[in-house]
Amino acid sequence: MSREMTRQQVMNWRDGWSSSDRALIESSLDLLPEADYYKPTSAQYIGARVGGRVAVYIAAGYLYWPKGGWAVDLDPQLVPGGLKIDDEGHKWFPLSTFRRRAGAKERFEELSAPCPACFLVPSVSGECGCD
Repeated sequence: MSREMTRQQVMNWRDGWSSSDRALIESSLDLLPEADYYKPTSAQYIGARVGGRVAVYIAAGYLYWPKGGWAVDLDPQLVPGGLKIDDEGHKWFPLSTFRRRAGAKERFEELSAPCPACFLVPSVSGECGCD
């Protein structure tokens, strides 16, 4: 079952984020009108939803924009080197806490992994059957 969060709780979720990480996260959230925030049972990320659909996932080591739409207006100075694009066209950006595994390709399985409580894969909104 997911847990609703406040924006302040989102910003305080990880102690290891640098000031530039926090500035990027804050800016990313500022672009979202009337967003609500939740952390799933797995606690591996926080989802920020607009109109019931996830606009950005905030993981410990990266930000991930499904379809990239909400990343368009980001200040380029906050994303040195630009946003990265995965095989499916989703945009993402590694934070200072990002840890690359040797020889591994960036993968985002936790964003579509089955819920540990009900074992259903969450919908596009990030909700699962037990929410």
